[in-house]
Amino acid sequence: YFNYLVISKNDSFAVEKRTGKDIWEQLFQFPLLESKQKLYDPYLIQKKAEETFGLKDDIMMEGDYKKHVLSHQDVY
Repeated sequence: YFNYLVISKNDSFAVEKRTGKDIWEQLFQFPLLESKQKLYDPYLIQKKAEETFGLKDDIMMEGDYKKHVLSHQDVY
């Protein structure tokens, strides 16, 4: 599961540059938390966001998971 965090403040958005050696190398994306399962618990998302990105603000969960079928895997 790719859990993107859309973080905004004062009409600006947080983005990060991808560093991995893959097809999207050097492109920008919203901060990403990858997981093996759906993240439903706001506390867990807040904890991961704080550990991974140092974010301490409250996180509001919005949206739903969408399934994308690739040739070799399903991505949510």
